[in-house]
Amino acid sequence: MQEQAARIGDRIMKTLRAKDHSQRPKVLVVGMGSDRGQSDLSHSPGKALAVHLLSEHDVYVEFADPLVERDAMSFIPQLEDAMWGVEGLRTFDAILVAVDQNGYDYTVLDQLEREGKIIEWLCRR
Repeated sequence: MQEQAARIGDRIMKTLRAKDHSQRPKVLVVGMGSDRGQSDLSHSPGKALAVHLLSEHDVYVEFADPLVERDAMSFIPQLEDAMWGVEGLRTFDAILVAVDQNGYDYTVLDQLEREGKIIEWLCRR
C-alpha cells in the first residue's frame, strides 16, 4: 500500500509542480478510513498517501472524513464540515479521494474539475 501511495503522491506532486505553483501546494485527502463506511485506519490508503506527501514533499495537507475523529489523525488538520462545498474546496490545489465515504456530496468535485482543479479518484467511483 505504501508503494502505491508513493507512486500516486509523486505523480500528483509532479503535476502540481508542472502547473508552476510558486506557493506551497495545498492538498486535501478525502477518506482516511480503511474502506467505505469504516473509521479504522489500519491499511488506510488515505493515511498512507497523506504520510507520503508530508514526508517526501513540501506540501500542506488536510484530510476530510466524517467517520474519522480529528485526534486519530492529529498530525494533519481536518477539514471543517462546513467547508465541504465549491467555495471551501476551491482553496485546494488538488483533491485526492482515497475512499469515498458516505456523508459528502461528491458532485461538487465534478464542478471543480470542470474549472481545472486537480481531482484524483483513487477508489472506484
